[in-house]
This record gives sequence, structure tokens and C-alpha cells, in this order.
Amino acid sequence: MVPRNITIILLLFTLTFSSTFGLLKDYYCGIGFFSKVASFLSTVVCDRDTLNLCCEAHDICYDSENGTREECDTAFCECSKEAEKDKFCRWWIGVSHCRMVKILGEKPYARSHRLLIPDEPI
Repeated sequence: MVPRNITIILLLFTLTFSSTFGLLKDYYCGIGFFSKVASFLSTVVCDRDTLNLCCEAHDICYDSENGTREECDTAFCECSKEAEKDKFCRWWIGVSHCRMVKILGEKPYARSHRLLIPDEPI
């Protein structure tokens, strides 16, 4: 028989995971499941809804033919900085999101412009 504490922990984990997965359906920050979960959980104390709008605009910018990657990334960083009123969150989003799109955005941008083979891993 499974100890009661382990059962409760597993139940709480399952409920948390299930609710987080449902919330991720309309969450645009991140390029895959794990980065979305990391973004979602790491911004729990910040204005996640406004950040999500910045991420959505960034995705649209990448998908359109209207701007370079650098322009899209700069617009995202400015949007996320202006969206956050809290000093800590402004710093944290700069480190965890703005810096990441500048470091890791090359392949997603290239893929959105079909510059990579579609099934090439990111």
C-alpha cells in the first residue's frame, strides 16, 4: 500500500501539472512545452498576462515578413520592460526572457521563415 503522504504529494503534483498544462494552451512565451512551463512558473509573481501579450507579438513578428530578427527581439525586450512595473520583475524578465530570445532566437526565427528544414531539431 502507498503511504498517505506520497499519495497526497502525487495528487497535488497531478493537479498542478494538469492545471498548468491547461493554462499553457493560450500562453505564447517559450518555443516548446518545457520552455513554456519554465516561463510560466518563473513568472508567477510578475504580470504574466502582459508578458504573454509581448510574447504573442514577438511570435507574430517572427512569423511575418515585416521585420528582422533583431527588430523583433528588440521590440519584445522593450515591450516586456515597459509591461513590468515591479523592479524585480523587470530585471527577471530581462534575464529570463529578453536575454534568452537574443541568445536562442536564431533557429526559431529561421524556421518561421523556412530557412531551416522543418523537422530539423531546434
